[in-house]
Amino acid sequence: MSAIGMFHQGTCLAFPSPGVKYTRSMDDPHPIRGIADYAQVDPAIRQWCKSHSLTLGTNYKDCDVRSVDVVGPSGKKCQVWIDAPENGTVMIHVWPYAAPHERLTVHVEDIGSALERAYDLAAQFIA
Repeated sequence: MSAIGMFHQGTCLAFPSPGVKYTRSMDDPHPIRGIADYAQVDPAIRQWCKSHSLTLGTNYKDCDVRSVDVVGPSGKKCQVWIDAPENGTVMIHVWPYAAPHERLTVHVEDIGSALERAYDLAAQFIA
C-alpha cells in the first residue's frame, strides 16, 4: 500500500509513545519526540542497510530516527526513513528530496520485504 504526502523539514519522524514528553522550539512549531522504540524492527533495518551498503542515521535533532540516503552514480539522492512501530505496524517513507513522496505501511513482520520495495522505489527516483 502506498500513499502520497509531504515531508516537513524539522519534524521528528517517530511515533509518540506513552510517557514521552513533547517539546517545542521557536523555529519549529511541530512536536518533537526524543526516544522511540525501534527494537522490533532494528535487526531487519540493519540487515537491509548492510545488504545494500547503506549508512544508517539514528539521530536527528536529538530524536531517535532510522534514515538512509540512497545515492545514485550521478550523486542524485533519495531518502528512506522508517517510523518507529506502533500497534504492530510500521511506516516507511521514500522521499526524493522533493514532493511527493511514497509511504509504505506494513505489519512489523513484513518490514524486510517492504524495505526492499522502498529501495526499489528509491532506485527509480535516482535513476
